[in-house]
Amino acid sequence: MNNQTRLEELPGFLVRRLGQISTALFLEETAGLDLTPPQYGVLMTIAAEPGRDQTFLSCRTALDRATITGVVDRLETRGLIRREVDPDNRRARLLYPTPDGLALLDRTGGRVDKVTEKLLSPLPADEQRLFLDLLRRLVEGNNQASRVPMRAG
Repeated sequence: MNNQTRLEELPGFLVRRLGQISTALFLEETAGLDLTPPQYGVLMTIAAEPGRDQTFLSCRTALDRATITGVVDRLETRGLIRREVDPDNRRARLLYPTPDGLALLDRTGGRVDKVTEKLLSPLPADEQRLFLDLLRRLVEGNNQASRVPMRAG
């Protein structure tokens, strides 16, 4: 890149803008549900793999310790998840979705599908698949460069 490169041509700028747009679409589609994208991702992960701890969640969602703690606290306060003492490690708390949490996921799922449709709508179907494949490869290939790399847990 040279000093004549425009901001709109920088991948980091474009990725950040797409993230802003994605968040705006999510908040628009889920209006009234009082749910943020990180909260949705954490709740989805807890529902998919109940009985795991916050360290696992942090690894799986690539959220730092402070962020994951805040998200889990808010979900618990709202009655969307519950914590239980890990019988194998009394210091750890295992996380489970509540019926209210599962019901919220059910109400949210179709709305998140609409977010995806809107976000990718400027591209034809074959390019949507290609874009997602390339995006996934970029994320996986650069995972270790992140402050909070995503790990299997």
